[in-house]
Parts: sequence; structure tokens; C-alpha cells
Amino acid sequence: MAKLKIITAKMVAESITAAPEYAFIFNIFAQSWNSLYFLFRLAANQQNSLMYLWILSHAACLSGFLLSLTYPGAYDVAVAGCLVTYALAVHRQLKFILRDDRNLKNRAPISDLLRGENTVLLATALLMANSTASPVKLLPFATYASMNLVSFLLDSFPNTAFTKTSMPFLRYVETSLLNYMCYWDYAVMAVYALEWYQQGTGCWLWFYMVTWLVKLEISELSRKSLHGLVEMSASAANASKLDFLVSTATETQAALSVLIPTKENSPGYIPSSALSRDRADSMMFDTFSIINDVDR
Repeated sequence: MAKLKIITAKMVAESITAAPEYAFIFNIFAQSWNSLYFLFRLAANQQNSLMYLWILSHAACLSGFLLSLTYPGAYDVAVAGCLVTYALAVHRQLKFILRDDRNLKNRAPISDLLRGENTVLLATALLMANSTASPVKLLPFATYASMNLVSFLLDSFPNTAFTKTSMPFLRYVETSLLNYMCYWDYAVMAVYALEWYQQGTGCWLWFYMVTWLVKLEISELSRKSLHGLVEMSASAANASKLDFLVSTATETQAALSVLIPTKENSPGYIPSSALSRDRADSMMFDTFSIINDVDR
């Protein structure tokens, strides 16, 4: 009769490490690390110092947000990453305007700078830095940072099969996430309103409302989110048989269609599969293009 062997933890570990799936996963992580190491060496070059700061600030924002869920002190790191990111972007945008003579002939460049998405996000980050800490306020910035970092990695290897096949899907996911972040603005408003109620000061809420109104003017997705919110309110009032709210929501929808019109996409619309420097029509894309494509 054969003698049975007791299965030990060492035997289990050896069987796992000997599996071909483990080797495959390890190879993927090794290649990813080598690619990241190459990119950081490239960014550390003196000629690419802005790219280096751009990567670090985005990484600080994203990692700080994730760690802040466990370590509250990491929240300040994330906020600092946001401030550096958009201060750098506004600085580069200003230099780009000053060196582009065509802008001087067609419009006032200062209006482009003040109404630009980078300025809006920098103002929002300053509000976040001076008000009560809240992950709700930080979530949009962490989302933008994650999408920008993924786009940067894919743009660094534009001719690979993985990039060519992933880019259309990434653009579709980005548009959906940005749309959700526009709806998330109303959650941020609620947080500032709660702070007003608890602390008795509403200045941060009013400042945030100003930045939101500017964003509403320059972002198509923000305008669509407002229309969607009113439409959902009308549907809820109709389902609850609250006739007085239904009439109010209907009148509000009619007013918004005139005051805040939106562009309708054709059925089956798919976001552009171009690289990030060609992206437009969002609250996040210009940040990347200004840093990565200054001489466009």
C-alpha cells in the first residue's frame, strides 16, 4: 500500500509557481515594469523635465486618492498633485498662447486662458485645498489622472498592436467616465452645501458654483449632464404623480433647450480613436495636449 504524503504549504507554493499561468502573469508584470522604467528615464532627461513633473503630479494625485481611503494624510499629497498638475498646465498654455501669433489676430488670448479647462480645474483644486477634506471632491481629479496616465502609456507605444486595438475602447470608456464625472459635480455641490450648513459659511459653495458655470459653458458633457438631471427629475415627478413638479420640470427643460443647447450625436456614434493630442470636447483632454504637444 502506497504511503500518502501530507500536503504542505511549501508543496502548494511550488505547484503555483511552477504553473505556466504564473509565468505568463510574471512576464507581463516584468515587461510593464521595464516599459515604465524606460519612460521614467526618458522623462528624467533635462529636455523632458515638464513631462517628468506631469507624470509625477498625476501619479501623486491618483496614489494619494487611493491611499487617503486608509491613510488620511495622503489626501494632502493628492491635492498637491492636483495643484501642480493644473498650475503646470496653465503655465504651458500661457506660453503656448504667447508664442502663437495667430491667436492675437483672431481673439483675446487672456479670455482663452481664463475660460480654459485647465484654469477651471486649477480653481476647483484651490477650492478643494482650502476647504474641508472630502474624497467626493477628489474623485474627479483621480479619474482624470488615471485616464491621462493610461493615455500617456499607450501614446508612448503608438505602433504596437495592443495600442491600436485598445485605443477605440479606451476612447469609449473615457467618454462614459467623463460623463459620469459631470454628474458627479452635483454630488460635490451637495458636499459644499453640507459644509455651508455645518460651518455656517457658504463662500466655498458660491466659488464652486462659479467654476461650474464656466465649465457648463465650455463643456458639452456638462451641458448634457444638466439636461439629463432635469429629465430624470421630470421622470421621477411623473412617476410619483406630482403634477405641480411635472409642469415645473417641463418648463425648465424648455428653458434649458434655449439657454443651454446641446449637440446631438448621430446613432452609433463612437469616440475618435486618434491619439490623445487630437482629442477634444472634454474637461480633461486639453491638459494632456498642452503638455505633450506644445509645438502643435
